[in-house]
Amino acid sequence: MKLTIAAFASLLLTASAISLPADHPDVNWVPAGPGDSKRSTPDPGAVPNVEHSGQPRLSPHDGKNISQDQVVTALVSALNFDEETAIGQFQQALASNPVEGATTFSLADLRRHKVVEHDASLSRQDYYFSKNDHSFNAVVFAETLMAWGSEINVKSAAQARHARISTSKATNPSFSTDLLDSGYGESAVLIATIGDANTATANKAWAEYLFRNERLPTALGWEKPKYLVTGAVVGGIAGQIESEMKDLDEGIWKLFFNKRHPHAHRTHAH
Repeated sequence: MKLTIAAFASLLLTASAISLPADHPDVNWVPAGPGDSKRSTPDPGAVPNVEHSGQPRLSPHDGKNISQDQVVTALVSALNFDEETAIGQFQQALASNPVEGATTFSLADLRRHKVVEHDASLSRQDYYFSKNDHSFNAVVFAETLMAWGSEINVKSAAQARHARISTSKATNPSFSTDLLDSGYGESAVLIATIGDANTATANKAWAEYLFRNERLPTALGWEKPKYLVTGAVVGGIAGQIESEMKDLDEGIWKLFFNKRHPHAHRTHAH
């Protein structure tokens, strides 16, 4: 299952809102300031950005004009992404820049409606209700927390997606399935980066810290994965979540399936 830009950047943090792994030299976290370009949804696959005396930033503090080298350095150093996957994520993020021929992107590019954000988000309100689908919404996230239960695993990840889609479908007359197919990948990235890909589980407290504070949960003891985070690793977890969704609700599973395979339901005439 291919990593999508929404899976990589759907949780992509504000450029200044990230902590580095424990083995990185000490840094001073600097919040985003006026004029800085910001992303919306917290993403462990984020572009870390720090102030550190005598050392270059991993990515621009203002979140603007982010280059391939900066993305690759950030993802490899902070989250143990393999280089090929990191390059692929940059290329997909670059496509969000509306300027033809651009070689960099800004976090604000990813904030545009239907570029990354989608209905039935785990922590953001649907665009229909407030036209603000990029700011954390505690009420929406409370539903996700309840569905996650005591631990995030492939089953509870599917349950959370199911709960949010069910609520959105029932309350939003303009409910859209655009980008819905990225949902498995988004949850898989979360598990692979702040949890354990080998068991396909993640610490719920760490995930909650990430969403609420828009910082990686180093303060709670999180460290970057010891294994390489590759497209295959994330895809494997996403596939398990998809299987759980099919068992949970085949109707909602078909929403995802049909978005990825729009022609699969067609039959050939005989």
